[in-house]
Amino acid sequence: MAKPGSLNKRNRGGRVFYELVQSIKCDDGEVVQLSKSFDTKEEGEANRMELYQELLAKVALLGKSVDLENKKYREAMTVRYYLEHIYLPGCRTRVRRGTMAAQTFFGYEGYVRNYIDKYPIADVYLVDLRPRLIKEHFEELSATVPGGARKAWQMFRTAINDAIDVYEMLEFSPLPKKLNLSTADEPYIAEVHDAESLSGLFQAFKGHRLEAYVLIGAGLGLRPSETCALWEDDIDFKSGEVTIDKMLYYDKEEKKVFESKRNKTVKSKGKMVLPDKIIARLEEILKEGMPVVPSFSDPGIRANPLAIREEYKRACKQFGVKYIPPKNLRNTFSTILDEQGAENTKIANAMRHEDLKMSYSHYTVSQTRQSREMAKLLNEAINL
Repeated sequence: MAKPGSLNKRNRGGRVFYELVQSIKCDDGEVVQLSKSFDTKEEGEANRMELYQELLAKVALLGKSVDLENKKYREAMTVRYYLEHIYLPGCRTRVRRGTMAAQTFFGYEGYVRNYIDKYPIADVYLVDLRPRLIKEHFEELSATVPGGARKAWQMFRTAINDAIDVYEMLEFSPLPKKLNLSTADEPYIAEVHDAESLSGLFQAFKGHRLEAYVLIGAGLGLRPSETCALWEDDIDFKSGEVTIDKMLYYDKEEKKVFESKRNKTVKSKGKMVLPDKIIARLEEILKEGMPVVPSFSDPGIRANPLAIREEYKRACKQFGVKYIPPKNLRNTFSTILDEQGAENTKIANAMRHEDLKMSYSHYTVSQTRQSREMAKLLNEAINL
């Protein structure tokens, strides 16, 4: 394929450089153009395809179409570039519009980073994708990370369909009709606090700006993005009920904090009840003039949730408390409930999970209670 674009030597004010210009004529007649300057001709040549991919991404995001019969428009886009510069930015826009959950978007970013970018399929041109190639990639991935392969495949399938229907980067689907992905799940063991160390964590953060962040996160088993999204009006101090109906997230691309009304799942929204001891402490925090809403850096100004996590980490170090990521307060919540003898279905409901399996495969770490029950049965059966 002939390399697109023109590379011309320029001289402005005594400075000699090379200007690379890429342009595409869209179906509506408009010409979209990008240019970039380089110190040497070699640099310009080396960046021809990269700048052309940027131009294709710009055309797609503008919602314009080009003549797909012209191969030069189709052959310049790699899978990596399409996912990172067209598909994921499109997903980010959907989050902003409330048509995609922020957690889903973050998951997609992770799937691209962990299951696409590191593999040869990322460097394949979009037009060169074939069912066999896709099938081999995901089935090989499934042998080592079955759960990750299944999730990445769901994302990839949606992305390719969008390449056809939304961005018009492909004419025909290269997706295989059938994949043989493992249904097994790799073990997931999260580090958690037990009841004693959680109490120690509460004591360590007493009087700290993030005390409410710790109390509410562990007291309700919330996702950090849900804890950060709370307003004071979401907490009913008389009944102990807390309304969960939004998430707060930080957009790394735009470097802004956004509130999303679309939670991870439909069941994620609802009212949760805080333990009496935590409600009582939150009322004391209010009287002390400390924030009970953890996401404010100043009155009325939302803080970056990632910055809150880093502040939490620094505080743990300062207090001499073992650092366990704040997202694991959710795992801690379900594990302690399990240790206290709560019914499995009630734990799943408290975690707002769609199914019981999710609670026990990813969140409830300890099996002590079940083991104790089995030991009791065996003890009744044997004589020594």
